[in-house]
Amino acid sequence: MEKYPPDGEKEEGIITLPQFCLVAMVGVTGSGKTTFCRRHFNPIEVLGSDHFRELVADDENSMEASQDAFDVIHIVAGKRLSRRLFTVIDATSIKDFARRGILDIAAECDAPPL
Repeated sequence: MEKYPPDGEKEEGIITLPQFCLVAMVGVTGSGKTTFCRRHFNPIEVLGSDHFRELVADDENSMEASQDAFDVIHIVAGKRLSRRLFTVIDATSIKDFARRGILDIAAECDAPPL
């Protein structure tokens, strides 16, 4: 799987993404979102909720730090997208309000949400 097939041709099993978009990895804990991101995206493109919880609370498992972590993720995503940079949010986001926040960021920056 490649993000941008170099020859522009579509092949079976390859997902072609625009060079500018916001990808939201959504799914239950342990479903493989982070593993998928590690395999297919540049680490600097991925804003992971575990990483941001660790940044704000020194503990990636601190659910009490989730709101602060997501506040920062949204700021960073907005800044990246305002620079037209490919951005991935790796977070559970299974609740409607969480997905709505991600879609709002994409809309504010005219980024296609995927």
